[in-house]
Amino acid sequence: GIIQEVLVSEGQHVKKGDILVRLDTRVLEQEAQIAAEEHRMLAYRLEKLRKLIEKKFASEDELSRAESDLRITQLRRERTEAQIERLTLRSPIDGIVTELRFDIAESVPGANSHVATVVQLNPMRV
Repeated sequence: GIIQEVLVSEGQHVKKGDILVRLDTRVLEQEAQIAAEEHRMLAYRLEKLRKLIEKKFASEDELSRAESDLRITQLRRERTEAQIERLTLRSPIDGIVTELRFDIAESVPGANSHVATVVQLNPMRV
């Protein structure tokens, strides 16, 4: 992916879970918005179908299909949100950033690329 944002600098103290770097997620964020809107529309459709079922103007098959469509859309939305989160690189430990290997707009070559180094400095007892 492409580095969209670097939120730390070398020498900075970080806590476990702090965001270090964000890769470009613009396309995924748009997909998440589309999925959210589809989910809203399908939930509305399902609500309307339930009312029609009570009046015998819709079939159980239509209702079942609408429920399935809603579940599928929710799963797509969750998958997209998980992909966005995977492109948000967080510190695995409390420590100090000692190295940043990429700058904004640079391409990270692969999923297992070394992007930053965070070291844990334990206080020394004398």
